[in-house]
Order: sequence, then structure tokens, then C-alpha cells
Amino acid sequence: MGDLGMHVLHLPMRFGWKPRSVRALLSKVVQERLGRDGMMVPCETWDNAILACDVKTADQQFPMNLSTKRIAPGHANTWFIRIQGTQCSADFSTKNPKQIASLPYTPGGEQSWHGMSLTFLNNPLMERLRAVFSNSASPTRFCKCGPHSAMKSLTAAR
Repeated sequence: MGDLGMHVLHLPMRFGWKPRSVRALLSKVVQERLGRDGMMVPCETWDNAILACDVKTADQQFPMNLSTKRIAPGHANTWFIRIQGTQCSADFSTKNPKQIASLPYTPGGEQSWHGMSLTFLNNPLMERLRAVFSNSASPTRFCKCGPHSAMKSLTAAR
């Protein structure tokens, strides 16, 4: 994927979610690009990739879908993570960096997304997110493993 590389895996790897197997759907939208000299040259990288992965942790196994796109109008320098768990789901995007959505779930119960505005001072959730992104943080500070534990950790911070 050229310069898009591993960016899509930064958070999953911090959570300890390492793919055991990967299947890819790759697309080459742009065949030529401007070269350094201003002349058209063949494009040597893929533009978009959708990866279907299997993840196994110490206590669970789950599918993980990853997507990285060079051709994504309206999403310049944007990334998002969407976790769908059996007891809670969450959605976060850098398009709205001060908001996170969660959906706590119990079988037979209401399925309603909850939006939360995040402040950056004295907010336990923001502290956990900061820990994930800091070089000194281990993935276990944020969550122990898969989507279920990640959501439990996120909602406990509310």
C-alpha cells in the first residue's frame, strides 16, 4: 500500500489484536501519476485496500476488517475505528475528534447509540486514549484483548 502502509493497524496492534490470517481486496484506481519531472509515470502502488483478518487473543477469536484508501473524497487525513462487540460497540473518527459514540447492549434490550462530547482535561476516557497513543503505554492499559474488553474499558471511563 505504499505510503498508506501500516497506519490502519496502529490501534489494533496497540490493543494486542494481531491478525493471524489476512485476505485482501485491492484496487488500482489511478494508473498514472505525475512524476518528479512533471511527466506522467505509471503508478506503482495500490490506491485502496480492504483486508479481512482473523484475530485470536488469549481468550477470544474474532474477525477484523481493515480498510485503507488513498481515493476517499471528503476524508482527507481522516481515520476512524468502529468496534462492534457483544456487550458494547463504539465509533470514533478524527473528523469529529471531540466525540465518541457507544452502544451498550444487553440481549433483548434497547439498541440506542449514545454520543459523548469529550473534554481533554480530567476525562478518564481521554486519559485512556492518550495512554494508547503514548509510546510508553502498553495495550493492556487500555484493554486486555478483543472488542468486548475494549468496550468495557471505554464505557467504564464514562
